[in-house]
Amino acid sequence: MLFRSSVRARDTQRYLRAWQLAGNDVHDLDPVSGRLVGGRMSVAPVRKSKHFENIFPTLSNKARALKQYIAKVDRERMHEQAMPRPNRQRVRVAERTIAKAEKALERIEETLDAIDASGGAYKFGIRIGGKKTKSITALSSIDRAVIEVFGGRGRLVGERVVELVNLEPHARIVSRRTGIERETAAWMRSSGLRRCGAAFAAKMTAATGQAVRVAG
Repeated sequence: MLFRSSVRARDTQRYLRAWQLAGNDVHDLDPVSGRLVGGRMSVAPVRKSKHFENIFPTLSNKARALKQYIAKVDRERMHEQAMPRPNRQRVRVAERTIAKAEKALERIEETLDAIDASGGAYKFGIRIGGKKTKSITALSSIDRAVIEVFGGRGRLVGERVVELVNLEPHARIVSRRTGIERETAAWMRSSGLRRCGAAFAAKMTAATGQAVRVAG
């Protein structure tokens, strides 16, 4: 995982750094006790993203489009209400549409405000792109900005299980997009290691009293 991460997914190095931190928690094997103890792997520094600054024009343009859309739908709503016999269903649909658009606009403004409030820390932020959708009001279509650096952690559970957790919110996206997780699983199998399944994780949780998670 660490080798493949060091070659790919190097924009901010947050993904790689998280695995390094997790590995350091359980990196060295104590020859006397046979237990895993903290290691001393060098940790990559977080660096400025090449893609993050694109979030500013992207969100600003979307906010402008949403404001224009809200104004257009509101004009249609007022026109319908001014009719001698207004169609109440159309008015209600317009009101719901405006409410959704305003919520999307609020999400964008909150994101931009959070970036402003972070000061210089924003340069270490990551951009998680929104889904492509035809709906301008869909919250899932809005790019997310994650400023806080979360890192990773590792631990020994019982005598046989090592749990490594990448706490960065974009870890699953990076793993699947780059194929790192799939290739690492193949390497583990060829090395005689096994990836815990949900049933085994539940068994270890019950036996040790420590919650064990597996990648979904």
